[in-house]
Amino acid sequence: MNFKLRVGGLSFSFLIMSFSLVASGQVTSGSVISNVIGNSDGTFTYEYEVVNGEVFPIFQWSLAFDFDESLRDWNPLSVTAGGDVVTPLGDPLVFFDDWSAGSPAISLSSDSFIQDFSAVNPFGFGDVMSNENLSGFSFVSSLAPSDVMFTVFGPGGESSSGFVQGPTTVVPEPGALVLLGVFVGFVLRRGERR
Repeated sequence: MNFKLRVGGLSFSFLIMSFSLVASGQVTSGSVISNVIGNSDGTFTYEYEVVNGEVFPIFQWSLAFDFDESLRDWNPLSVTAGGDVVTPLGDPLVFFDDWSAGSPAISLSSDSFIQDFSAVNPFGFGDVMSNENLSGFSFVSSLAPSDVMFTVFGPGGESSSGFVQGPTTVVPEPGALVLLGVFVGFVLRRGERR
């Protein structure tokens, strides 16, 4: 998140980084953990794991991106449906306990969209139950990582949100202290010339 501070005629930007921290055995709500791998071709592999503490069953989760959907460089459908998103396959003995990734059906505004992940079985087979984890969600993008919001959903309308690493078009700004240091150096140097 960017915050601006105005001092006199100067404006400083602060980049606030937020992370979803999950301590082993300490999770009290649904969460998502991310792992970002830099690939040799300049792309990034984004891997995700759903972690469910002692809360509602998780049957769906999503990532919210703060850039225009036209800049997305991956097909949002599951690989099994011809897309680029890898989703966990379930037990072959249980009918429809797989997960799928769908086309972002919800545009939050003209410059943001949602990538959805859903359990296929409507009867709860495949849901991430309390004290369970489910990994195997991933996709590749050339867009660099930064914080994106995730939300996990339960069958009774429950939800939990946080932040993980995901692709973004935002270029991190230099820290406010660096900008302040440059400004102070400029003022001091200018004062020496007088």
